[in-house]
Amino acid sequence: MFSTRKSVVLLAVIALLLSALACSLPGGEEEPTEAPPTAVADVAPTDEPAPTEAPTEEPTAEPTAVPTEEPAPEPTDEPTPEPEPTAATGGAVSSGLEPGWRLYTNGNYVNDLAYADGDLWAATGGGVVVWDLADGAYVKLTTADGLIDNETATIEYCEMGGRFIAVGSSNGIAMLNLDTLDIDHWTDANTGMEDNDVEDILCLNDVGIMFVGYSFSGVDAYSFDEDEWVNFNRADGDLESDFVDEMLFVNGDSPTLWVSSGIGLTILSDDPIFYDEDSGLPDDSINAMATGADGFVYLGTFDGLIQGDGSGAWTLFNDDNVAEFPFGSIQGIVANEDGTLWIGSTFGEVCLFDPTTSACVEFYEREPGMADGLSTMIWADGVLAYGDDFGEGVSVYNGDRWASFYIDEQLGSNDVRDVAEDIDGFIWVATDSGVYRIDPADESAEWVLFDTDNSGLPSRSISTIFPDPNGGIWFGGFGIAYYDG
Repeated sequence: MFSTRKSVVLLAVIALLLSALACSLPGGEEEPTEAPPTAVADVAPTDEPAPTEAPTEEPTAEPTAVPTEEPAPEPTDEPTPEPEPTAATGGAVSSGLEPGWRLYTNGNYVNDLAYADGDLWAATGGGVVVWDLADGAYVKLTTADGLIDNETATIEYCEMGGRFIAVGSSNGIAMLNLDTLDIDHWTDANTGMEDNDVEDILCLNDVGIMFVGYSFSGVDAYSFDEDEWVNFNRADGDLESDFVDEMLFVNGDSPTLWVSSGIGLTILSDDPIFYDEDSGLPDDSINAMATGADGFVYLGTFDGLIQGDGSGAWTLFNDDNVAEFPFGSIQGIVANEDGTLWIGSTFGEVCLFDPTTSACVEFYEREPGMADGLSTMIWADGVLAYGDDFGEGVSVYNGDRWASFYIDEQLGSNDVRDVAEDIDGFIWVATDSGVYRIDPADESAEWVLFDTDNSGLPSRSISTIFPDPNGGIWFGGFGIAYYDG
């Protein structure tokens, strides 16, 4: 049982939700959805310049960073503090560039998606990418534009005294105001947050409640009206684990918050219930959750799709009992009003599943426009969208065809292991996808990628670079290679 204070908070939330949401479809992170569309305008991304640079021309609708407490600096024509540019020993940079910082990230590694005002918002390993679903144009936001971190884990549309996009990361939450375009930074230093390592955010906009799930510190419930934070954790008996992967609010007869940890499930109420494989849950590695129109909760796991109602009775669907069931871990679930579910797997296979017939009535894999991987899925203004966290961006289905939303980035990976300058002034960047050679004197020059397909590198994953005084370069990864130019 909870402490008296926690019980009062949770019961107050439940009472508010019962009155505000009594007539709504049960739901969670994914908005309640209608049946699949039959015709929606085609969408296709536009080719935009790859890196987000700071300072450069401001992107459309660029937010101004106005964090809480200590303000984050806005990008300007001169960095703060102003370093004196110095010429490198090589001649390649002797012409010089305009002084200032330039930030290169890759916005195609998608961890989470949100939707607001016709735009699809993607939390990626290289910042936040905002896609216009009408024409495929995009804007990429990074720390140069006011984000608290470029490695973003989760994103959610929230109404907390205004319209916000909440972006969670290991450094806290960036709250982007859609009306003013200001960005506030929420951390454990200037709010009542339990921690900064945010894994999931869930906003109950009808009642002004935000749930924040942490990697190691349980769940916070924040009330905007009361400006109060309450933490639920394992030590107090609230959760089966302090690890939080996914959260889902279930608006049934007794509203509850379902919290998955990757190793178990908590149904959070005044009297929490814990489930794992030892207590009958078919698979406790839960990656996605959604409430169906039939009132059941559906869990996406490594072993397949689980149907349950919280009573301890579970039904598992996978390729053992469903034809054309997506292969791999189920990472995305979207519930439709007609009772069907869109489900997607790690390997980018998507099925329109009918629980009443235990059948995939539609199945898609390797279609043009589909990414090979899938990390998250959302219903957005009449289209189905999923993100790929292996660098292939976002795939969008309009009921007729798939389209790829992808940025042609210079930097192919955000996993940078080493940077070195050779005797000629070229910059070499070691990543987990190969080595890039950059001419810093010519911003318009294409970056050159060396990998196992076009060079003698021992592997794509390179950890270290060492230029020698004779003009050659040593590379270390799974083995050592030498390049003499």
